[in-house]
Amino acid sequence: MSHNPEELEGAQISHSLALILSAAAEPHHNDSAGHYFEQSLNAYRNSAGPQDPAFLAAQDDFCRFLLFNGQQERCVEIQRASLATKKSTFGDLSAEVADTLQLIGSVEMTEGRMKQAHRMMTKCLEIQSLLYGPQHKKTKTTQKAVDMLARAPAVAERQQRQGRMKAKPAAFSLVPSSGNDGNSMSDS
Repeated sequence: MSHNPEELEGAQISHSLALILSAAAEPHHNDSAGHYFEQSLNAYRNSAGPQDPAFLAAQDDFCRFLLFNGQQERCVEIQRASLATKKSTFGDLSAEVADTLQLIGSVEMTEGRMKQAHRMMTKCLEIQSLLYGPQHKKTKTTQKAVDMLARAPAVAERQQRQGRMKAKPAAFSLVPSSGNDGNSMSDS
């Protein structure tokens, strides 16, 4: 396959093999699956480019494989790096961007980084609400995660601080003078 002049076809075949091997119950297939994921990503990158939807889909599949195999940090690193490309390829308000934010937020949450998780999941929720509406099951699931994260001490403290900053009165205020300005309600 590495000598195949049709690099895109080779990328598709490698991607398919990676998916099949990653779904196998035997853990000894993980090395082969990882190899085929890497091979498919390199072939997609060389033939179609890193902004191509097929490359980005294969990259997302690879990240799910990494998550399943306990490589959360590498997964998040790849997903963060792909975020700008996904925004330019699919648009800021796309399912692909929402899924990436949700994946990053989920990993942040499992790693105990609640503030970062809350920020990512809130962005995801905003996009999902616009795309699917507030009653869609994806939106509802993300809303539950955002609500749970909001109760985390680090997030709650941050929100209280932000709330106090918004609630502070202005340094000066316009107070009507106490005199007759001609706008009185009674003429008696």
